[in-house]
Amino acid sequence: MHPPIQPFTVAQGLAAGVTPYELRAGPYGKPYVGLRSVPNPTFFDRCAALLLIMRPDECLSHHTAAVLWGVPLPTAKCNDGTPIHITTVRTGRERRIAGVVGHRTIDPAVSIVSRYGYPTVDPITMWLSLAGSLTHHELVAAADYLVQVPEFCEMREPRPFVNLDRLRHRLEIYRGPGKRRAALAFVDVRVGSDSPMETLLRLKIQTAGLPAPRLNQVIFDQAGQRLGRVDLVYPEWRVIVEYDGDQHRTDLRQYEHDIDREEGFRAEAWSYLRVRARHLRGDFAPTAQRIERALRAGGWLGTSVRRSLR
Repeated sequence: MHPPIQPFTVAQGLAAGVTPYELRAGPYGKPYVGLRSVPNPTFFDRCAALLLIMRPDECLSHHTAAVLWGVPLPTAKCNDGTPIHITTVRTGRERRIAGVVGHRTIDPAVSIVSRYGYPTVDPITMWLSLAGSLTHHELVAAADYLVQVPEFCEMREPRPFVNLDRLRHRLEIYRGPGKRRAALAFVDVRVGSDSPMETLLRLKIQTAGLPAPRLNQVIFDQAGQRLGRVDLVYPEWRVIVEYDGDQHRTDLRQYEHDIDREEGFRAEAWSYLRVRARHLRGDFAPTAQRIERALRAGGWLGTSVRRSLR
């Protein structure tokens, strides 16, 4: 007998004619006690299996909900082997089962929504629940993602998932764990960041004492022709700063496009600076000084950056 595509309970398997021996030793994954699935179940397979036993007052939450919402998380916190988080909302007891982290909340602001067919905690509650486990940068990047409106949105996926006013209001009335860390992160949240590395670059620039750049704005030439949308920009001083990810190096077509694009900016008297991942590790001062020199060449008169920014 071939394993079914959909997960099933042991009771359902027995009712369908699967023998007890097959349930114990057959070609099925055993994600949780009393549940069977495809062999080597993935994160989504495990979530689907749990739907068979979850109550109406339960939903996927914390890091599990973050994955479903598409939040950029460190790989170690959202791989196929990490526990699934389930929160009981207001009524019942928290879920207790091996491989699941159970939570319970009585917060009246928490709501359960459907995400790809999975009962999931609302995005603001999800973000607040991450405050105790993410770094400041990671928490800011997660919120940047939630409030962002991408240049190209899918019709079936309206963005943003939440706006800054709703996030601010919820934070004001929130009384749960991690409030202080969430409040500190909220101060640095901005609409306009397209990736966690862009967020990190922006935060390091601000920590260096440089002025805050504008995010993901479109640059036009003197004739009104579009030159491109850039990560970070200082229009007053005609300085562009962009994070240069691996895709810009490994994809030949992207690489050639980037060269033409950069030449277009320089032809219009823009200073253009690329920042790689290695520039964001360790001492950021040399990169901050590069940006400072470009800003001063454009007329900025601010205070010099520190010599060391580790």
